[in-house]
Amino acid sequence: MTSYNLDIMGLIETKWKENGEIKTQNENFLIFSGVGEDIKHKSGVGIIMNKEAQRNLMEWSPVSERIILACFKTKICNLTIINYYAPTQTTDKNMKEKFYQQLHETITVVQKKRL
Repeated sequence: MTSYNLDIMGLIETKWKENGEIKTQNENFLIFSGVGEDIKHKSGVGIIMNKEAQRNLMEWSPVSERIILACFKTKICNLTIINYYAPTQTTDKNMKEKFYQQLHETITVVQKKRL
């Protein structure tokens, strides 16, 4: 993140359980959405940001172990980031359908908030 001078960066395959927030050793802030406690460490998504981006973080929502949503206040407008980790082609058809349904619902919620 620092090498590319990024304020915000999406992460996939974090493989952490549950959802939460972490302040890193170098003062960055990480929000993450993982799997439930009874399931093996797999999937997981997150968004890491620097201090300035954290100050502008309005809200965030862990949708699933594959989708996380964060809203930021900027000088121009509010910015919504949806970070997701899509299933591969070999994933079970029902799981793929569930993922795409959740993604569609998340996008719809964001669009309704903007109106």
